[in-house]
Amino acid sequence: FRASTVVPLIPIEFHSQIKYASTFSVHVGFRLDENPNRWMVAWTTTPWTLPSNLALIVYPDLEYVVAKGMVKYEYYVMWSMLQKLKNENLEIVEKVKGSVFVGKTYQPLFPYFAHLKEERKAFRVLSGTFITTDQGTGVVHQAPYFGEAAFQCCLEHGVISKYMKPICPVDETGKYTSEVADYVGVFVKDADKAIMKRLKESGHLVREGEFHDDYPFCWQSDTPLIY
Repeated sequence: FRASTVVPLIPIEFHSQIKYASTFSVHVGFRLDENPNRWMVAWTTTPWTLPSNLALIVYPDLEYVVAKGMVKYEYYVMWSMLQKLKNENLEIVEKVKGSVFVGKTYQPLFPYFAHLKEERKAFRVLSGTFITTDQGTGVVHQAPYFGEAAFQCCLEHGVISKYMKPICPVDETGKYTSEVADYVGVFVKDADKAIMKRLKESGHLVREGEFHDDYPFCWQSDTPLIY
């Protein structure tokens, strides 16, 4: 939808104005419950969706590695993307298939929906075959109400249901609701820097940068769409 005019879009409008734009790019570490020193590292260009994270997805047949850098933590990433993770030499501890991770649970980045870990078995690693190998880490962060593929995958695995209250803490103006208390009233795109700062302070921000790609804009207000 177009937050600037508080109006939902029809599909044809979504693609009516595409621009080459710059956005933030972050690699974020999710600590596994079974071993807090081992982190699943996911890549996203929408940091503002991280407070709504409910799951991670890996490709079961792809090869992943456990890699250790200059810090005490070990990172799980797709083998082909290892060198993009950090500008340092990484020691490979072991290689495994993505299927090894499926079902593992992890610690939520934010407390807002932590109760769903018990209620819906959220914050666990799921299996998915729609992961691409040309970018990212092979670990995909899932905020199911911000993306069709994430919604369908979390629905199929029972993380969400059609009958539960949607985990969508963003109002019709594109601002966080009271469910995300630390950023309530903040336009989501404006919250990226604050979220990245918080992740850096908590040690979860592995890497940050910029990403340039085509992005849909409102043809009336020339502002980025929220979807």
